[in-house]
Amino acid sequence: MFNVHTRANDKRVVIMMNQWFQPISDDDKVISELSNFLGTLKRSVPLTYKSWSDVPEKLKKSLWDYVKVIYY
Repeated sequence: MFNVHTRANDKRVVIMMNQWFQPISDDDKVISELSNFLGTLKRSVPLTYKSWSDVPEKLKKSLWDYVKVIYY
């Protein structure tokens, strides 16, 4: 995942989403990489939250902003 977190701006990959906001791509490697990347981000959310709806909006926004920096 180091290559994803340190990816240069000109090497970023745009991920298209379907109507259910699921990632779609002709390249399975892109989807797999995104899934693994999101898995590394979830480790920054404390285990004290029992569900995603319990996670503070500020933390959710921070994580989403980071995803957009890497993938948009």
